[in-house]
Amino acid sequence: MKAAVLQEANKPLTIEDVDIIDPRAGEVLVRTSCSGVCHSDLHFVDGSWQLPMSCVLGHEAAGVVEAIGEGVTYVKPGDRVIMSFRPFCGKCYYCLGGRPNLCNDPEIGAASASRLTWNGSPILQFASVGSFAEMMVTSENGLVKIPDEMPMAEASLIGCGVMTGVGAALYTANVPGGSTVAVIGCGGIGLNIIQGCRIAGAANIIAIDIMDSKLEMASQFGATHTINSKEVDLDEAIKEITKGEGVEYAWFNNVETKPGTGYPTKWEDQLIYKGGWEEKAGSSNTIQLKGAGKAKGMGNIFHNPNLPVIDDYYEPFTYKYLDLIESPEADDQPTARPVSLITGKPMDIKMGPNWDDDLSGSPDYARNDPNLENLSAAERESMFQLEKMAFFYLP
Repeated sequence: MKAAVLQEANKPLTIEDVDIIDPRAGEVLVRTSCSGVCHSDLHFVDGSWQLPMSCVLGHEAAGVVEAIGEGVTYVKPGDRVIMSFRPFCGKCYYCLGGRPNLCNDPEIGAASASRLTWNGSPILQFASVGSFAEMMVTSENGLVKIPDEMPMAEASLIGCGVMTGVGAALYTANVPGGSTVAVIGCGGIGLNIIQGCRIAGAANIIAIDIMDSKLEMASQFGATHTINSKEVDLDEAIKEITKGEGVEYAWFNNVETKPGTGYPTKWEDQLIYKGGWEEKAGSSNTIQLKGAGKAKGMGNIFHNPNLPVIDDYYEPFTYKYLDLIESPEADDQPTARPVSLITGKPMDIKMGPNWDDDLSGSPDYARNDPNLENLSAAERESMFQLEKMAFFYLP
């Protein structure tokens, strides 16, 4: 099969012929239909996070079951599924108790040993998924079936970005109806936290960002108030909205805190409601709060038991999937027009006549993309290799 292989940080991904084994007992072979490019993938590409090389990245994906291993009962060939990047064992104390996010043995199936080989040697299958490839093998417990009417592009977002954000609000914080919340950083995760708070019935949802375009999206996803923290004093704005009380729940979403960016350098110095929560969604980091406030990092993404909830939100379209994607396709490729994670500007996709050549050939028009003008040469190379793929990621 074809796969996009990362051989070295800050180097272009290359399209290679990679071998994938048949599913073993308890495992499932899935043909990739759509994959997102998560910021976590970009961290490994630019070297800010490390992985054993070489590897096949990608962990938020949807596809169709091709084959099943011995003992698999949950899915059958032809089923449409979402991938979950932390399969659970289903047998330990916590799994049997309904808390698979605390699984004692999550390193099962494709998580413990890659099912991929390249040039005769094993290569890493990132996050038990490795969705930057035509096929994936993972544990039966790493899949969730989806309805036939759900488009694959929207479905692929759910396995990471959607459940990280919505789960942080609904399951980790258990936001009660009528509460007041703040979400700092309104990218993909932030928008989904806002959705989760809206679904939970929060009365006041304050979206904070330095880009008006993201604040407009936040309003569409459920924010009742928006603050451009580059233009106003954040403390005073929150005081005005909450009549001096502050917020009960707050999320700080992987945003830079350098002077001049408009975000608070120390969120614990901002107004937090009496005994309120603060979370950094998608991270296990603990954030210190002053006073009586509680701080909590969301240690694990939610697994199979939580994901079926999506059916309830998808059917009446109260849950916004489509707006997470900039456009349905570009040049007949199953892709959306991505938004640069660096500049916030739309990136122009110009797919070449040969997809493989376009990905591996590093065309000059991509190298010279003005959207990337503030990046180093190595960063530009890595960024456009991802952004020119027939994948997409959250705005």
